[in-house]
Amino acid sequence: MTNTRRAACLLGACVLINASPLYAQTRVVFAGAAYQSKPILAPVVFLVSSRNEDREWAIGVTGWTLGADAKQALAPTWKRHLFVRFTPIHAHASSTIFVDGVRDRSAEFSDAAVELGGGFEVAHHKGWTGAYRLVATYDAVSGLRDPSQKRFWRHPFIGVDVSERYQRVTSDDVFRPRWEGFKAEAAFRVLTGTATWSQLRMSAGAGRRAGPSFFTVNASAFAGHSLNTASAFLIGGSWDVSSPDVLPGYHYAEFRVTRGATILGGVDVRVRGPWEVGVRSGVLCREAAAVSGTAIQMTTVWRGALFSAGAAFPHRPPAQGNRVHLFATIGAAIVRP
Repeated sequence: MTNTRRAACLLGACVLINASPLYAQTRVVFAGAAYQSKPILAPVVFLVSSRNEDREWAIGVTGWTLGADAKQALAPTWKRHLFVRFTPIHAHASSTIFVDGVRDRSAEFSDAAVELGGGFEVAHHKGWTGAYRLVATYDAVSGLRDPSQKRFWRHPFIGVDVSERYQRVTSDDVFRPRWEGFKAEAAFRVLTGTATWSQLRMSAGAGRRAGPSFFTVNASAFAGHSLNTASAFLIGGSWDVSSPDVLPGYHYAEFRVTRGATILGGVDVRVRGPWEVGVRSGVLCREAAAVSGTAIQMTTVWRGALFSAGAAFPHRPPAQGNRVHLFATIGAAIVRP
């Protein structure tokens, strides 16, 4: 999954991943949007259909990416997974490049990407699942300054994508990106074509309720080999999502890094009915100087829809300025038998 798609679809995933089948056949329609000043608006529309636990398919638009997935049970612990993603413009945040918090239009480029693949998901043990897929990708890249990067992306890449997930939770919030318990994931992909490059990411998160308060913490570490402008890890964004890619107080994809680590913590306090006040804070450790930021937000659920809005503040040196970022998300799901 590209970093662009990951940031766009997380709002929908908060509902869809946790919406367990209620009937022999269930269809879930999710629609939402995520906004951040400067400005970015990421629409999300998903349709997911499942028949018991034997077969599931999904189709949707997330940001600029169109995607389709199909899963079918082959055995009690095995599922076949086929997928395709197509991003006709702005893949890998190619249209927004930042240097020291300032947009650098001269460094921006064009990128249209397609990725397809297939493989298997295996339930090893209760709470432990592995995914093993063959993937093929192609990026139509133009406008990069570096001639060597132009040659790098001239042809398609093929490779493997492997991930392992473990969770031990007592409850999972359908609307908000939080849970009581522990989750961890490790993901690795290696692709070869005109060159060979790879990405490795490990992340873990935990949450716990204490009276009217809910505490969360997430951490991740990531590294890559032969990464460049279009394949680096994209970090930044103030949306309230359980992703190691976000960093409160900064533009989406403001940082392009080849290795580093993030730590994100938060607390939500219920003030009245479904209304909650929350604080988020995060740190990105990288080869350059570490950066951090904080966000304050209000969240509520009204007539089955989630509404969240707030302001985020970067912790920058005074010379770079500390511009406030406004953000908001909205999402709702309809479940039909």
